[in-house]
Amino acid sequence: YQQSGNVPLRGTGTGLLTLPAWDSKNLWKGYLSKDDYKRSVNPPEQFYATANNLIQDPDKPCVITYPAMPTRVNRISSILRERSNLTVQDMMEFQSDTFSLIADQTIPLLAPYLPATGIGDSRSTPGQQHFGFYSGPSSQGPLDQCW
Repeated sequence: YQQSGNVPLRGTGTGLLTLPAWDSKNLWKGYLSKDDYKRSVNPPEQFYATANNLIQDPDKPCVITYPAMPTRVNRISSILRERSNLTVQDMMEFQSDTFSLIADQTIPLLAPYLPATGIGDSRSTPGQQHFGFYSGPSSQGPLDQCW
């Protein structure tokens, strides 16, 4: 795996908001060097997963303006760790995965304090999507979409 692109060295700011270009302190100061980009060859897990999450080493500049929470990449990694010899059909199902790791981690903690609605009693399946562990068109959404 190798990150690519041309990420500017900013004079100020993070790149998340626009800045007045006529103010010279906001001008770019060049680009990150190729050594600042993440790269990995033959990782121990035999795969490298990314999902707009923060992957930079702590001592390197961040190349993502607004990194996503790690739950998505953690879900991808858990699927890849659990299975081998993935087929095209497996990958199609994988792309449609709606399981929420946040709900998986949070609902068991909150279940004792919630009314008897079935939340936390057992994992809901895509056919039983009521404020459970999956999100979809007919669900109320997993817990992570409710706060």
